[in-house]
Amino acid sequence: MIATENRELCSGISIERVGSVLFLVFDAGASRNAVTLNWSIALRKFAQNFSEWLQFGATSTHPTAGALVLISKNPKTFLSGGDLKEIASLSLDQSWEFTSNMRHFCRFLSNCSVPSVSYVAGDAYGGGVEVALATDYRLTGDSPELPQAALHLWQSKWGLPGGWRGMGRLEELCPHLSRRAVSLLFARAASLKTATLREWKLLEELSDVDLSSASFANAPQTPSVLKEDTTSWHWICKLSVDFLACPAELRQDLLSRCETRDAKQESFDKEIFAKHWHGPAHKMRLAEFLTRKEI
Repeated sequence: MIATENRELCSGISIERVGSVLFLVFDAGASRNAVTLNWSIALRKFAQNFSEWLQFGATSTHPTAGALVLISKNPKTFLSGGDLKEIASLSLDQSWEFTSNMRHFCRFLSNCSVPSVSYVAGDAYGGGVEVALATDYRLTGDSPELPQAALHLWQSKWGLPGGWRGMGRLEELCPHLSRRAVSLLFARAASLKTATLREWKLLEELSDVDLSSASFANAPQTPSVLKEDTTSWHWICKLSVDFLACPAELRQDLLSRCETRDAKQESFDKEIFAKHWHGPAHKMRLAEFLTRKEI
């Protein structure tokens, strides 16, 4: 059995290392893992110091991590967007700091120095969807008994477009969708269930994972955070091992060519988010939400 290393990043977020896999674990209790300003600050610092985190929990067998996995301990929710109650109380400077931090974190996930994975067991809402889209891969439970993924593009319910690079990222991941089609998904607050996510290749297909294969013989025991999803765990282990087998300098060169985002479109997306963030519709929807919560 391979030892597990744990460390708290901030209240509600911890780092766990198992073998050559680094887990970023969300566990905010009853809040559906709503992202707070403190979380955004911690996630930005994590991204900025990621080269050091790659060595966290290092052993002679596994000197560096070869994959980063985002996962939730909440049995029903992967990640929500911003904490609406807190957002309503933030100063303008704080709210922009929050947005900048999360945009930076999502950019980091899309350009990470190791493969990034979102294990989406259950629902992701708003900005939580944008975080899931930012990673290289998305997984969900490998059997109907395990929570299945659902991505809810609900930003417009709060008077906002996507603000954490999610609109452009969805275009990049789903080239069959036109820019207008993506915009309409956000405009109508669409929900994408597991079947659609598989059809659009937004979830990895694990049916070809052979658990009897010799390549899995030395895989660490499935960590508790993944519950009993052995198939996904073995897929993650193989991803990490295969990536680290590539020469380090070649890995760096290959990943350096991957920043292909449309800079002009990303700039436009930032502008329209800035236009609506704490605008009249956003403030009204927040006030309506908070009033309902008090009833």
